[in-house]
Amino acid sequence: MLYEPVKPSEKAQIDIFIMHAELDYLRSPGCIELSKRGYTVLCANTTIAKKGTSLDFRLDQILMNARPGVAYHRELPNIEKIILWGHSSCGALMAA
Repeated sequence: MLYEPVKPSEKAQIDIFIMHAELDYLRSPGCIELSKRGYTVLCANTTIAKKGTSLDFRLDQILMNARPGVAYHRELPNIEKIILWGHSSCGALMAA
C-alpha cells in the first residue's frame, strides 16, 4: 500500500519501504504517521504474512517478496532516496 504525504514537501522525495516478515503491515502506525510527516511510504506484506498461521521462516522466500517492492520504489517519480525499514525478522531481510 502506497502512502503519499498529506502535505507535500522536500521530504516526499524520500521513500520509506516498510515490511514485517510475518505480520500484516499495510496499515501499521509507521506507514500512516510517516506519511503525515511528509514522507512517501510503501508498506508491504510478504506472501507468508497470514494471521493465526504457524510459519516456517525462510529468508530466501521473503527476499523474493522484497525485490518487487524495491523495484517499484525505483520507478516512482521524484524519489531521490529509498530507506528500507524491516521490523523484527524482516530487519535481516532488508539488510540482505
